[in-house]
Amino acid sequence: LIINWLAALGVRNQEEARRALEKAKGEQRGKKLIGTYCPLGTTTSSIIPKRLWVFLLDQAAIPKSKQWSELSKKEMQRLSEVLSSHKIKVTGKGAFKDEFVTCGGISLKDVDTKTLQSKIVSRLFFAGEILDVDGITGGYNFQSAWSTGWHAGNTIGTLATVPFSNLSDTEKKSSS
Repeated sequence: LIINWLAALGVRNQEEARRALEKAKGEQRGKKLIGTYCPLGTTTSSIIPKRLWVFLLDQAAIPKSKQWSELSKKEMQRLSEVLSSHKIKVTGKGAFKDEFVTCGGISLKDVDTKTLQSKIVSRLFFAGEILDVDGITGGYNFQSAWSTGWHAGNTIGTLATVPFSNLSDTEKKSSS
């Protein structure tokens, strides 16, 4: 399996990845630690989450405690290779009980649990693993995903039958 971690940025090969890294290195003014975060992405967020970034640095044999200004040409080459064509050997599936679920997600404080609608954005619904719900291994997370999906779908189906003219002004604005 070969993964291009920068494909969403339009980076197609190792040379383009190296140029993107060189640009990011220049913007860091050399003093920041490379392991702090991945500087590739938008001005407000990185394209690669911090834990994955640290893993990829490790794959490129670059210490996360290194400053950007200390990054050698060989290290830059290795990192651009890992980012543009990361090779992963898939050898099979894990043993029973090795499965896992990610933690985090949209806080239930921001969701109406009776409808699964956002309390922040009208007519935006959430279900499954995007919600911050964790269960023990054994199918509980699957059941949560299926149940919340069914419930959100039912709510959306019910709302779809409400004529636009019957919506409140706030709901009309958020629907357009």
